[in-house]
Amino acid sequence: MLPALVPRTAARRGKPPIAPVYSRRAPAPHAVLGHVPAFSRDMLGFLTLLAREYGDLVPLRLTPFRTVFVNHPDLARS
Repeated sequence: MLPALVPRTAARRGKPPIAPVYSRRAPAPHAVLGHVPAFSRDMLGFLTLLAREYGDLVPLRLTPFRTVFVNHPDLARS
């Protein structure tokens, strides 16, 4: 899926491909509100925790949206 795209995008820039750390686990979400309560309490602290504990790609549920937190510059595209 997404990790298969990484070598092509990195190769275009002349950089060696990276192996992203993709975590299928994440902090336990609230049953209804998802990760919104933890995110709204301390945004910077929550994002720092995700980067440090769960890797470069972390699936999140920000109700009603499912999203992925990307914490590596080579994985982020505009």
